[in-house]
Amino acid sequence: MRPDRVVTTGDIIVFVLLLAATAAGVAFASRSRPAGEEAAIEVNGVLREKLALSVDRLLKIESPYGFNTVEVSGGRIRVREASCSNKICAAQGWVHRETEEIVCLPNRFSVRVAGRGGEKYDGITR
Repeated sequence: MRPDRVVTTGDIIVFVLLLAATAAGVAFASRSRPAGEEAAIEVNGVLREKLALSVDRLLKIESPYGFNTVEVSGGRIRVREASCSNKICAAQGWVHRETEEIVCLPNRFSVRVAGRGGEKYDGITR
């Protein structure tokens, strides 16, 4: 072994194993959450709408900060269109599992998926 070598073969093996274990844990955790039954839409922290994910619809939410158009289809929800400049919320795509969330910071808008009875945990513990 060369004394000037900082990273050894063992270090690389440990790193790869940790990376694989992390990926497996994330995949398992995301698959183990049940599908949500409703979505709560908030603007600036205030609840504006509760939508059943079982009913397909298109809804435009307007506020002093801008607008977001949400689409519910096939038990999923997404931001279809937004007035913000970067459109990250629209690019996130469909969500349908409990505790998944779409956030649009410029418009102070959020969509959170929950079960019919609401969430078991608050925003800090989830």
